[in-house]
Amino acid sequence: MLTAAIAAITVGCESWSTTDNPEGFGSTPESAAGTLSNISADELQRMLTGEKPPRLIDVRTSSEFARKRIVGTENLPLDQLGEWAEKISKDEEIVLICHSGKRSGTAQEKLAALGFEHTHNLLGGTAGWPGETESD
Repeated sequence: MLTAAIAAITVGCESWSTTDNPEGFGSTPESAAGTLSNISADELQRMLTGEKPPRLIDVRTSSEFARKRIVGTENLPLDQLGEWAEKISKDEEIVLICHSGKRSGTAQEKLAALGFEHTHNLLGGTAGWPGETESD
């Protein structure tokens, strides 16, 4: 029984591939909307120093955003996603941010369902961000 469980885990691990994530960033969990990308703070820092940095969208409330945010981030709250999603390009590389990564993951799933294919969820959110932050 244990051997069968180990074999199943091994096969599952071997089937994971980065072909769905050619940029090489983060993991690629599956959802009903397709492949989603989670990235670490280190991966985001590398992306920000690249030739074309991604758009940073913080989906927290405006009061949370005012207290602490990653420098260069814009505030587009999750509860207003239906309004702001229509106004941004589906071709843009976007990193979604919240306090821990949960709400930004929810935003990523909703955007994927609307046809956005170039989104990344920052794991650990602002709570785990080692880089520069600002506040009002």
